[in-house]
Amino acid sequence: MTPTDLPSEPAKPSLSRRIWAWALLFVLAVPTLVTLIWNSHETARELLAKSIMTLAGWLATPFILESSAAIVGIIVVLTYNEWRSRQDGPDWVEMHVEEPLTPSSAPNPSSEKS
Repeated sequence: MTPTDLPSEPAKPSLSRRIWAWALLFVLAVPTLVTLIWNSHETARELLAKSIMTLAGWLATPFILESSAAIVGIIVVLTYNEWRSRQDGPDWVEMHVEEPLTPSSAPNPSSEKS
């Protein structure tokens, strides 16, 4: 078995993959916890329903609703831009600029004759 045939170390998942894993875990955990609380006790169900209604009423006020919609929109646009930027690669442009000759660096024709 040659050294190239040996298995290499497993690559660590990138930060974006770890963030998506945590987001997925959160999205799955919240409904599970709400369901467990809803089914656990009558008082817990009443408290959860009252909390959700209060939160929904607070978020539906005009300024909060418009602000939260604007913030979510900005987050969506920035997330899409970041994803597109990663797909396209870096936007660097390399330019080669030639320096113009200055009188001190220009070749002197009289020195070439000697």
